[in-house]
Amino acid sequence: LTETISLNYVVLDGKNVGDCLQKGSLIKLSEKEAEIQVVQTRDHLPPALINIKLNFIWDGKESEDVYGKVLEKSGENGNFYIRFTAKPPDVSAKLESLYKSLLN
Repeated sequence: LTETISLNYVVLDGKNVGDCLQKGSLIKLSEKEAEIQVVQTRDHLPPALINIKLNFIWDGKESEDVYGKVLEKSGENGNFYIRFTAKPPDVSAKLESLYKSLLN
């Protein structure tokens, strides 16, 4: 991405939302996956195969809830990858538009 997208995320424990809000940025995007750069240290990386809830920050406003699963592959500098598992229509449209703009 030419410009990162700020986000907040929490780890899910089953159906329960964790209480430790983490900050990060979306730095790479594909059709179904994304690379997240964490603001905190590597100790705060979510474990592989755990579910997380994300909220993107667009124009100073938090998006609706987006869900993803942390993948086993790890990124550089302590980043992690997710596969999107649920996106509200408006978030899906924004991400799709962003992804298509990367292809041009």
